[in-house]
Amino acid sequence: MLLIKRSMDKDTALKKSKRFCMLPWTHLHSWPDGRVLPCCMAPMDEILGNLKDQSFEDIWNSDKLKKMRVAMLKDKPTKECTRCYSMESSGLNTTRTWANETFENHFDKVGTTQEDGTVDKINLPYIDFRFSNLCNFKCRTCGPDLSSSWYEDNIKLYGPLKHPKIIRPYKDEETFWQKVEPYMDGLEEIYFAGGEPLIMEEHYRILKKLDERKMYHVRLKYNTNFSQMTFKKLDVMEIWNRFESVKIGASLDGMGKRGEYLRKGQSWEQVEENRKRMFDICPDVYVFLATCLNVYNSFHVPDFHHEWIQKGWIDAVGGSLINPLFVPEELSIQILPMEMKKRLEERYVQEQEWFDKYTQNKEKRYDKLIHFMYEKDSSHLIPKFWERTNMVDKLRNEDVISLFPELMDLKNHQPV
Repeated sequence: MLLIKRSMDKDTALKKSKRFCMLPWTHLHSWPDGRVLPCCMAPMDEILGNLKDQSFEDIWNSDKLKKMRVAMLKDKPTKECTRCYSMESSGLNTTRTWANETFENHFDKVGTTQEDGTVDKINLPYIDFRFSNLCNFKCRTCGPDLSSSWYEDNIKLYGPLKHPKIIRPYKDEETFWQKVEPYMDGLEEIYFAGGEPLIMEEHYRILKKLDERKMYHVRLKYNTNFSQMTFKKLDVMEIWNRFESVKIGASLDGMGKRGEYLRKGQSWEQVEENRKRMFDICPDVYVFLATCLNVYNSFHVPDFHHEWIQKGWIDAVGGSLINPLFVPEELSIQILPMEMKKRLEERYVQEQEWFDKYTQNKEKRYDKLIHFMYEKDSSHLIPKFWERTNMVDKLRNEDVISLFPELMDLKNHQPV
């Protein structure tokens, strides 16, 4: 076996390189339809394989993943990682930098890489398998691939779909578990997302298996719409108390009626009740806001996060993750015309000044978002934004301007 000659030592790879990432040696990510990608940030056309008809072994050493490993060890860019590169150019934290910090202890596996990128032994301390698209919300920035609740609306708007309402990554459930179970003993972290993971049978099956094996050291991380904390007779808050590390990314995009508009199906009253209840039932579970920054909420996210910090519901440092939306592109803040970008910049500068005092200058989240906003001019997509928004508003009998009046300026904007 000829091992590849690495151009980087451990320190260079993990801390200095702008290209290297630990995930091709530690992770696989699957979508509800079984497609497997290098991670959740990879573009959807960068498919490694499919769990429905391929083994983990085949996917682990697929041609695409082997090429990624070889490129990274030569400190060359890969097209699968373009989103992380883009975010890092704006100074934003990324999955790549997080993975290099979190899985540094697995760097020895990198040394087993063969010349063609093959790694003989599968190493999966971190998994992110989306068990289905089952979801009780139909969020504005989502669609039927990741939300079963979007199914009927999507048919009314765009016509018949090629897939059923509920999508799952397996043809036979027991066969799927036979694939997964051999790798459970090596788990260090699981990321649950969806769909909505807290209403999925598979999510609770995983927790039961970890409980039976007394694997309470496994870190549990979630992206959840924060709506439903019970499943059948199970209270997930009680289960979380058994584990050493649980982090809940509350996927919330706004408060009150604005939040309910953006995440259709949400009850803001229930969201607040769930947050209060967590302090009583599982106070050690860490909650942070995982907000999708888009055109709709761009001017309101600061007020929302500001309020939750002042209430003590999230930490000022690390308590909020503001992810700028990439797709659908017509909902990205990069479509805003220059005059609106300047106004939004003023708002973000003001909020950054507040954060600098509150966090002792530890986070520059709004400075980074300003950089991202100006990185690209996509204002030609404004008509497409209104086409999409008006169609959904009409279908759902809603009115975006009544909740986001500042967008009237976007409606009146005439492309140059």
